Amino acid sequence: MTVDNSVGWRGQIGPEHILPVIQDQAARLARYRSAAARVELLLVVDATHESGMVRWDPTRPYPGLHGFDALHLYFHPEEALRLG
Repeated sequence: MTVDNSVGWRGQIGPEHILPVIQDQAARLARYRSAAARVELLLVVDATHESGMVRWDPTRPYPGLHGFDALHLYFHPEEALRLG
């Protein structure tokens, strides 16, 4: 018998799941900009664990940039999305 966590339920995430993290990082944006003129935010979901078995819901709009120059969502190790 083989146990494989790639088989099973896969959830979907939307803006409401990542918005608190984006807002938290945006609160630090002035400090980041003092060190670099261009600031991009990379959010990582570790898809190698059962808790990471989620994907972006394609029916949902992307959140705003909240002051960042770009926003990326990376489902490690499979795919990356540029959200803005």
